Amino acid sequence: MIMYAMRNKKSNKTTYYFTKDTDNNIFQFLYGENYTKDERDKIYRENIKPAFNKLVENLIFILGVTNIDTEYETLKHDCTVHLYEKLPMFEFERGKKAFSYFNIVAKNYLLLQAKQSTRRSKYNVLYNDRNSTEEMKGYNLLQEIIEPHESEVIQREYFMLLTEEISKWKEKTKNQKEQIVLEAIYQLFKNIESINIYDKKAIFIYLKEITNMTTKQLCVNINKIRTRYHRFKKRYYRELA
Repeated sequence: MIMYAMRNKKSNKTTYYFTKDTDNNIFQFLYGENYTKDERDKIYRENIKPAFNKLVENLIFILGVTNIDTEYETLKHDCTVHLYEKLPMFEFERGKKAFSYFNIVAKNYLLLQAKQSTRRSKYNVLYNDRNSTEEMKGYNLLQEIIEPHESEVIQREYFMLLTEEISKWKEKTKNQKEQIVLEAIYQLFKNIESINIYDKKAIFIYLKEITNMTTKQLCVNINKIRTRYHRFKKRYYRELA
């Protein structure tokens, strides 16, 4: 996946479009006192905008917001303009990473567009329903409307980021048995759609079989991983807020 820089060796390859040069150009755009407006516009157009465009493209694809009622190119353009408008709010002196900051800004914008699209769809369903007569007063039409799109987007993004985080844990973990369990969980997440598992007990049995561990060994290592997971979950929802 190429949405987030995970601060490991692989991240430099996956986010090649958002480099230290991009950071430097953002810094010059914001704080370059000797630049004219035309020079600053050129910095944005040639060095910052391409990175913003690629970031937005990846987020649209990964978050799955291509099926809302806004055309792809319009959504991409509007989100990029939104990032441009937020440039003055970015503060290097606070130690923030430009990629992380603008990634969150773009993600929140796209989620908002998905949410508003869902609301418009609900309104259109209600408005166009010609059968809403007196005899249907007791019928709750909203029950026929699918779960809001933004919930699906958040869930998809959550498991994608968790899968990437597990991959990072694997690289840093020195305990061999913990590595085996992490690899099993990683493969489970990567192939979740093709594996017919419906409850926690089935998942545990699946992990036990592919790790070839005893129940005690598996529980010990899962408990270690659970601590990392709770930290990840807390961090994710704090950034989402």
